Amino acid sequence: WQRFRFGHKYTRIGAKTGNNPGEHFSGDIAEILVYNRVLKNKDLIAVRDYLNNKYQIDVSPPQVITASAIGKPTKILVSFDEVLHKKSAKQIENFVLSDGLDVIDAKLRKDKKTIKLTINSELIEDHLYVLTVNNLSDQFGNVITEPSSVTVDYIAIPAGKLVCWYRADKSVSIDDNNFVLSWNDNSG
Repeated sequence: WQRFRFGHKYTRIGAKTGNNPGEHFSGDIAEILVYNRVLKNKDLIAVRDYLNNKYQIDVSPPQVITASAIGKPTKILVSFDEVLHKKSAKQIENFVLSDGLDVIDAKLRKDKKTIKLTINSELIEDHLYVLTVNNLSDQFGNVITEPSSVTVDYIAIPAGKLVCWYRADKSVSIDDNNFVLSWNDNSG
């Protein structure tokens, strides 16, 4: 930790007051900006943009990549582009499904980017549903504040012996040149 003097007061960076080693920050501090005035909103935005660009800080909410229901007509897998906050991923009120269907359970999977939803009624094969996601946050606290919708279709593939399933019409991530970067496993 380091102690700095600003005016007539000392400020500690990386430690609470006192010398208890358990109260020290155990991490890295890349940069500290100190101003001699309260920053206006436009200045705060400029500082945020500067730090985001320099350190590639994530300030974007998670984005839905795909939502699919395969084999089990009461289960929907929803994939996101980044690691999700566990508590918000489990909140069923963050998910609204069309056609009067209710989400009754939400579980974050081991990859922490996929949520398995359980719904109150069976989906109908070849019928398109709309899943709307809101108020879900990523691991950095960036929250989806504008509802994000994705279509869900149920495909009755016998999932019992299915090892993996990749779809070319959806579930792919592409780069700026439209080259496939990754295919999402839709196996369930």
